[in-house]
Amino acid sequence: MRYTILTPASRLACATLALAFYSTGASAQAEVASFTCSTATPRYEIALAGTISHQDFESYVELPFEVPTGVRRLDVAFDYDRGERTTIDLGLLDPQGFRGWSGGNKRTFFVSANAATPSYN
Repeated sequence: MRYTILTPASRLACATLALAFYSTGASAQAEVASFTCSTATPRYEIALAGTISHQDFESYVELPFEVPTGVRRLDVAFDYDRGERTTIDLGLLDPQGFRGWSGGNKRTFFVSANAATPSYN
């Protein structure tokens, strides 16, 4: 999963990706989070990867991450093997609360202080 979000530094000082897992199959490999943070200085990239199994079926998994100071935008790219009709829905929360949910229909999204991909704010 690759993420890039543009927000004021205080807005996303700490954020959490929430994954909802639905599958009839046994497991799925997921590059869970890889994101690029845009600031006035060079870009930062953070990658999270993992494996989910049928034990995670219809559950929520939270992946907290730190957003570097000065970040104005977060862009997220997300991917997994989609075997056995697996669906992973992706959501984003920050210290102020809910920022959006993809419902499994997006492989990329962005969030910033004044704009975001539809279904995010």
